[in-house]
Amino acid sequence: MLLKPTRITSLLEYETQFGFAQPEQKITVTIFETNDTSGNKTEKFVADLKEADRSKHIMYYALQMYFANGGGPCYIVSVKEYKKEAFGADLVKDELKPDWTL
Repeated sequence: MLLKPTRITSLLEYETQFGFAQPEQKITVTIFETNDTSGNKTEKFVADLKEADRSKHIMYYALQMYFANGGGPCYIVSVKEYKKEAFGADLVKDELKPDWTL
């Protein structure tokens, strides 16, 4: 469906036709275990992902928020597949241009 406007009305339609978010690769999770004064153990989980290591492909998350806040039908134009090297690298505007001219 590259370069073809596609009407969607939900995040489920987006997932079906275009896929999911690009999986993050450098998330670290730290588990802290503590005991309270009664001797009960509690665990705290802290996830961290440095800004520079985050995927630059954020369309999925933008649409997730759009539909969660009452967004209606919209059109999606897929221009390329995910760039594997996009983690930490800025997307280049010229790379999003179609390979054809009008």
